[in-house]
Amino acid sequence: MHAEPIGLVSKDRHEEALQILIKYHAEGDASAELPHLELAEIQAALKIENESRARGWGELFQTKGMRHRSLVAAALGLFVQFSGNNLISQYFVPIAEKIGITSSYDQVRYNVGKESWGFLVSLIMASVTPRFPRRRMFLLCASCLLAVYTAWTIAQARNRITGSKESGYAVLVFIFLYSPAYCIGYNALTYVYMVEMFPYYVRTKGLSWFQLFGRTAVMFGSFVNPIGLENIDWKYLIVYVVWLCFEIVFIYFFFPETYGKTLEELHFLFESEKDERDALAAAASKVINDPSVVELHEVPEKKV
Repeated sequence: MHAEPIGLVSKDRHEEALQILIKYHAEGDASAELPHLELAEIQAALKIENESRARGWGELFQTKGMRHRSLVAAALGLFVQFSGNNLISQYFVPIAEKIGITSSYDQVRYNVGKESWGFLVSLIMASVTPRFPRRRMFLLCASCLLAVYTAWTIAQARNRITGSKESGYAVLVFIFLYSPAYCIGYNALTYVYMVEMFPYYVRTKGLSWFQLFGRTAVMFGSFVNPIGLENIDWKYLIVYVVWLCFEIVFIYFFFPETYGKTLEELHFLFESEKDERDALAAAASKVINDPSVVELHEVPEKKV
């Protein structure tokens, strides 16, 4: 669903919204049923929201469905910033020194290569991952991160215990493999999911709530990561292995699927919002049975 018509309807500019829906969803055919049905869904969804919503930040916790959304957004904020990515991006040099790469030239070379590789992977994944079901991609992402971190922990433990160069290079390989695993779900797909999960009227607050927990995770990691690496060495990686196991369980039980639904359907995503969802379906059915509910008036194009 094109997002602009929702904003127009919320400002009582219904005819302009209908024109956009006709243009993009009916190839300019004003007699087509689909754009009229979509406009009715938008109007019904916004009406239900405005009748039941609280005002201010209390909107995030007003209903069971909104509390579920807020819980998922908070968890995703933590997952995005506390899945081991800060350890790699901020403390790569100490890690490199621990596996025997002490030359500053080599450290810079590997670091530049890692960042360039991450940039390329993120661009590719950003164009691919939104095409697939969200929950499935988040589960795949967390599972791949768990596999990478487990293998990395084993390789680094082997390196620190035996001092073998081969295990040190294996650590580098797993650090480079971390980027594609992370970008499966915790890159561009994150904001797509947030936009789909939160209703129109509370979307900015939902994104701010998500950012609050993300920035908190960054701050926490910035203080804790160097202490963990210094005091318990490779064993600190086990903390992230355990955390990633928790992520998989949480995503499996709490993350709703948003893929393939219109923005209006996403407003009533959870079972606790069944009544509102039925009201939206009734409004759409009314348009199908009585097309005169929505009238179209021609709006002449403005010449530049």
